[in-house]
Amino acid sequence: NTHKIIQSILKSHPKANRIKYFRHEKNLGMMPNFLFGLNEAKSKYIALCEGDDYWIDPLKIQKQVDFLQNNERFVITYHDAIKIDNNGNLLQEKILTERNAKDYSAFELKRAPHILTLTILFRNVIKEYPSEINNVINGDTFLFSILGNYGEGKFMPEVGNAAYRKHINGVWSSVGRENRIKHQLKTYLNLIEFYNKADDKEIQYHFNIKASIRYKMLILFYLKKLRLIKSLSNGIKLMKIFITLRRLKKTETEMR
Repeated sequence: NTHKIIQSILKSHPKANRIKYFRHEKNLGMMPNFLFGLNEAKSKYIALCEGDDYWIDPLKIQKQVDFLQNNERFVITYHDAIKIDNNGNLLQEKILTERNAKDYSAFELKRAPHILTLTILFRNVIKEYPSEINNVINGDTFLFSILGNYGEGKFMPEVGNAAYRKHINGVWSSVGRENRIKHQLKTYLNLIEFYNKADDKEIQYHFNIKASIRYKMLILFYLKKLRLIKSLSNGIKLMKIFITLRRLKKTETEMR
C-alpha cells in the first residue's frame, strides 16, 4: 500500500508541494534508481536517507545547510549514527571510529573514506555523473570520491546521531562475504577507470592498492573453499594490478 499512503500524504500534508513523487511502472534497480533521484534533484543541496534508516535531530538539515552556506570550501557534511536492530533496539551507540569522525581534505575525500550515507548533506554540484558509476553497487562510495573533486568534507558532531537499521534483509547486510568483496572490488576498478580518464595518477594508485587487497581476499576465500580455478583467475588479475602499480610508481618517480 506504499502508493496509497504516499497519495494520502500528498493530499493532506500542508507542505505537499515540496514533495516530488515518482512511481516507476518497472523496477529500475537500486543503482539506476539512485542515479535517477540524484539527477532529478534540482535543489542547491541534497541529503540522503534510505528507507530502513531515520534521522533523529529535528534541526539536522538546517545545521548542515547553515554550515555549507557559510563555508564555501566544503562540499559535503556528515555526522555519526547509532545502530539499531529491526525492532529498534540499540546495538551500537556510535558507528564511526575516532579515525573516521573527522574532517577530510579534498584529496582525502577523493580516496573515498568511510562516511555514513544516511548522515550526508552535500552541494548539488555534479552536473553529469560519469558512466562508470552505473557499473557499481556501492554508489555512495563512488559519490564521495567524485565530490572530492569539488571541495572538502566536514564532520559535524553537533548534529544529533541518525539511526542506521541493521537487519538480515538490508541491501548490504543480506550480501554474503564473497559478493561483498566482489562489489567493493568492482567499485574500486571503476574508480580506477574514472581517475585514469581524469589523469589523476595519485588517486589511481590508491584505488589500485584497494583493488589488490580485495583480489587477495578473494584468492584466500577461494583457496579455503578449494575453488582453485577461481583462485588462479584472481591471482592473474592481481598480477596485472601489481604491474599497474609499478608503472604508476615509476611515473610518479620520473615526475619528481
